[in-house]
Amino acid sequence: MRRLLKMGSFLVISVLTAILSLTLVSPAMAQPVSPTIDDVAGRVICMCGCGSVLNNCIHQECMVRDEMRGAISLALKQGKSSDEIVASLVSKYGEQVLAAPTKKGFNLTAWITPFLAIVIGGVTIFFILKAWAFKGAAPVGAPAPGQTVVPEKYRVYRQKLEDELKQYGENL
Repeated sequence: MRRLLKMGSFLVISVLTAILSLTLVSPAMAQPVSPTIDDVAGRVICMCGCGSVLNNCIHQECMVRDEMRGAISLALKQGKSSDEIVASLVSKYGEQVLAAPTKKGFNLTAWITPFLAIVIGGVTIFFILKAWAFKGAAPVGAPAPGQTVVPEKYRVYRQKLEDELKQYGENL
């Protein structure tokens, strides 16, 4: 009976926790999030030549960074989405302004190549380890460790040697 009460109370607590977490999370999910300057600036590269993402431009008084951030701010005030702003920057500066390559055409290789390299490397390591593991394994029918295999033609000599060793070993 106590066990049923414990299970029932655990079930009630679990259900209440789930309901509470859903009520706390759902308002945050329901509100549309408007993009900020930093959201958009994180998707493009500063065109001053530093090669950094616009958020992380290393020049202290970078005029290009200030111009690009100003254009992003103006577009956000006009109500444009982050995709529209990035598209306008691409039309102005070209595809090199993108912090990440597009997922189409030849740029798709930039997305696929790292995963392909990981798979090929994993398969290569698997076969190398497999070869190393079985390299030292004894073949089927091999003697156990410490046991010697003597060809048939040497058995007579082996027996003679063992007899003589026993004879001299007892006399010592």
